[in-house]
Amino acid sequence: MDQLITGYLEKIQDLLSRIDEKLDSAKSVIPFGSKVAVDKNEIFDIVDEIRDVTVVIQKSFPSEINNARRIVSEKEMHVDEARKTAEMIIKAAETAKSEMLDDHEITTEARLRAKEIVDAARAEERQKKEEAHQYFDEIFTDVEVALSKVLEAHAANSRELEHSLTELLSEVYDGHNRLRIQQ
Repeated sequence: MDQLITGYLEKIQDLLSRIDEKLDSAKSVIPFGSKVAVDKNEIFDIVDEIRDVTVVIQKSFPSEINNARRIVSEKEMHVDEARKTAEMIIKAAETAKSEMLDDHEITTEARLRAKEIVDAARAEERQKKEEAHQYFDEIFTDVEVALSKVLEAHAANSRELEHSLTELLSEVYDGHNRLRIQQ
């Protein structure tokens, strides 16, 4: 069977070579041009012979030709299916990439917002500490002033008490001395 196919292919090659020879030996219609004059009947006869060989091949090997057509059709179907699968994979990858970028942007925004919140909380903490220190400084100053006034009042009272006691003691001595004198 392979020899038969080889024979038919050689016949077709011979016929195509004859066409080449006819074209090579043909006279130019226009000097230095690519157009040539050939006997069209001779070319048609060769083309008809090529057709006859292809018809014989088709009749001799119908199952092989049908198998070849089926194989080509299946190949085209598999190529189309692979192309569709590749397109779906590419689309899924682009979607995943987009989602990852969105997730990255959301994460970045969340980190920035969290940093802003932490920074604001730290600033508020510093402010509250400063306000507390100022409040306690004011309280301590008020207590110090109050204690100073108490001490001053106590000192004034102590001086008055000492003065009163000194006077009282002096009166007691005076009264005691008068009593002695009278005795």
